[in-house]
Amino acid sequence: MPHDRRVGRAQLAGVSAERERDRQKSEECDRNECGGNDTDGMLSPDGRFVLFPSDRAGGGYHFYRMPTNGSAPPSLLLEGTGRLHSISYPARMMGFSLDSTSGDTDAWVVAIADDGTLAGKPVLVAGGAGDQDSPTVSPDGALVAYQSFESGRPEIYVARLTDPGSRRRLTNDGGWGPLWGRDGKRLFYVSNDRVVSAALRSASDLRFDAPLVVSKPDVPGRIDTFDVGLDGTSVLVGRLADPLMLRRDIRLWPGWGNTLPPL
Repeated sequence: MPHDRRVGRAQLAGVSAERERDRQKSEECDRNECGGNDTDGMLSPDGRFVLFPSDRAGGGYHFYRMPTNGSAPPSLLLEGTGRLHSISYPARMMGFSLDSTSGDTDAWVVAIADDGTLAGKPVLVAGGAGDQDSPTVSPDGALVAYQSFESGRPEIYVARLTDPGSRRRLTNDGGWGPLWGRDGKRLFYVSNDRVVSAALRSASDLRFDAPLVVSKPDVPGRIDTFDVGLDGTSVLVGRLADPLMLRRDIRLWPGWGNTLPPL
């Protein structure tokens, strides 16, 4: 019996309508009944609290702090809405972005205590036209790296934390998500869908060596996130392996830095 396309279309319409109802119900649950969407979670230096942005209160992603054992509800960490990016050790400086009134984002850093509470006033690293975000402070607290969209695409900049105007553009073909290695000798970031590492040669001159590729392109899809191992020789990369199905996977490149000459 020939297939009736009208039945097929009706069935598809029913499935689409059901999926739309499920999506709306999920969004309603996320924003109201189920506590909202939490993201970018990071542990406090003492490991007893988690710091994270959430839209549970509506009006954007606010910053919260909550005990890891669930003994108390989340409390507001700082004013404004935005995203967390990094906590540097041993400097204990938290890098985050704040939504500005112009609709762009500005890059900020602030010192934090062992329990994740603020230990000073937030410092503006970069603001103005175009999004400035993902700030990360070097382990010694001297330098700060961030990404800026002022050129029309994300590029990496580095500056002295005490003098943000001293900045130097590190990339020319795109870069995002900078993170320092724990020893402060290398800056990692994503460029051309690869994690790369640039060795710091002169902090006073903000001078770096040419970047070296860290991750390999053996997984389809784009890089979604990454992190650097404590010893700086291994990199963990999360990829959006199937954008259509939003499937993510994680790949580890261990020991990539073991063959590098000492700095």
